[in-house]
Amino acid sequence: MNYDEFRKILREDLEYKTSPEFLKLAKKKFLYNFNLWYYVNVVKCIAHCYKYSKRNEFDIERFAIQSHEFLQQVEDCGVAVNIEGLENLKIMKEQGCVLVANHMSILETFILPSMFLPFGKATYILKESLLKYPLLKNALHAIDPISVKRENPRDDLKKVLTEGVVKLKDGVSIMIFPQSTRDAAFEKSKFNTLGHKLAAKVNAPIIPVALKTDFYSRGRIFKDLGRLDRSKPVHVKFGKPIFDVAQKRQEAYEEAFQFIARTYQSWGGQVKASEIV
Repeated sequence: MNYDEFRKILREDLEYKTSPEFLKLAKKKFLYNFNLWYYVNVVKCIAHCYKYSKRNEFDIERFAIQSHEFLQQVEDCGVAVNIEGLENLKIMKEQGCVLVANHMSILETFILPSMFLPFGKATYILKESLLKYPLLKNALHAIDPISVKRENPRDDLKKVLTEGVVKLKDGVSIMIFPQSTRDAAFEKSKFNTLGHKLAAKVNAPIIPVALKTDFYSRGRIFKDLGRLDRSKPVHVKFGKPIFDVAQKRQEAYEEAFQFIARTYQSWGGQVKASEIV
């Protein structure tokens, strides 16, 4: 399936599920049973990003296409992908929104653009270190992200608010992972209010995003090169937009947290029972 076909499904069906027939075929492929083969193909995807960025041909449309290529590598190695709640992204056509999500692995950084870019312009708030990754850095710079160092929270907040407000007013939505680190456990203490502070500045809607990408585990030596568990499907669900964030920032934060926590728990994710209302 090419990206145009995938995008059409997202816009018309407002959901996506890897077909059982495709998974059966994928699991019969000999090479895709090996983790190394998956990573070889991921490197190829990154190389494609590098090629287009060096030609100055890497824009938002190309970003979405390459993101879909990463998603296809997940499916090709026999992992099911389930995407829900896409009707809640329609508002991105009308105004810039702040999308806040839990964070489990580097995988979501690669695959989420293929899901939300069909509905409007968007970019990321990313760690500055990601913009220094070999091959990938040119592509990430091309989408004009907001980079933070995560060394001085005050400096990061100032930069996010300054650059983020400009983008939101221009109708560019911003994807942010408010957790300080990637983690399988979703805890309120690690889910900061950065996205909500940004949304409150221009009273932009918040769209909570729950995800589960733990088929992709953290590596012992290189954290981005872990074992793959093909029995664990990839789940992504976009929640209803939360409005009036400027007037009820704490309530908006709690609403977003509860949506992600309850959804993540329904998929078998680790959440403290005492934190779910």
